[in-house]
Amino acid sequence: MHIQVILTVIYNYSAFNMVIQSELSLPWLPVFDSAADKDSLVTISFGTVSESGISDPVQTGLYFQATKQAFWLSIPSIARFLITHGNKIIIDPIKDVDEDSLRAFVLESCVGILLLQRNMFLLNGGVIQRRNSGIAFLSAPGTGLSTLMAALLKRGYSFLTDKICAIDKSGYVLPGTGCIELWRHVANAIGFKPEALMQIRPAINKWRVLAGTQHCNEPIAIKAIYVLNFHPQQAIQFVQVNDAQKINYLQHSLYKLRHFPQLIQEKNYLPQCISLSQQIEMICLTRQAVEYPLDQLINSIEQDWITREL
Repeated sequence: MHIQVILTVIYNYSAFNMVIQSELSLPWLPVFDSAADKDSLVTISFGTVSESGISDPVQTGLYFQATKQAFWLSIPSIARFLITHGNKIIIDPIKDVDEDSLRAFVLESCVGILLLQRNMFLLNGGVIQRRNSGIAFLSAPGTGLSTLMAALLKRGYSFLTDKICAIDKSGYVLPGTGCIELWRHVANAIGFKPEALMQIRPAINKWRVLAGTQHCNEPIAIKAIYVLNFHPQQAIQFVQVNDAQKINYLQHSLYKLRHFPQLIQEKNYLPQCISLSQQIEMICLTRQAVEYPLDQLINSIEQDWITREL
């Protein structure tokens, strides 16, 4: 009698100070090759996820159900996902779905939910490194944040995270996934070569720009935060934000999963907002358009850093 043994390949990655052991390859994440402690370990595996959801949900929506420690997500034609206790993601794919589509939902919705389950303080923003400190840019989705982050990456700055800015209690930002998502025409305009891009999903003309050796993989302290705004008739302008306004801007920049806002309604982030506001300088940056002429914008930002001695 011959017994067939099927070996499951496990990939080891790191992001947001978590060690991720995954059955799904995530090739743009930094590889982790050391021993992981129990608190930092997250597993991503394929398995069966109930079609009907979870028991006794306290929050429900069109495609999700949630309790404090479990989140069930069903994406038509893609997969069902179960995220639990801040340390486990189970993927139940729909037949013949492509792995790129699975990756897209795992590293956006699922990881965001998992970080919220871990009670992380999250902001909608990206962070680059300058002089061993972090410079963060906060912005609502769709307002040009990723374009700016990619332009700074192209200018040569090291990069920590885009979209999800996770900050620990000491005011240190945690390194994220090591990639930036751009529409193809934006990536071309910035000057990224095709071989530096990975398409996010079939039939979606959006691409990942990999930070590679420019990805900073150690937590660093945030020194300044720029809040991005745009006005159709106003030139580039930098305005210092006072202490009271800092807290207001931070609260309005809390990371919100657009389809699952209930996840943060019961959380009190005011103490973290107050603490961070006392540690950083904050500047409101207004420009004329989401995709403002990038060279001029980056030159202006760099000059502002010099003026403020950042």
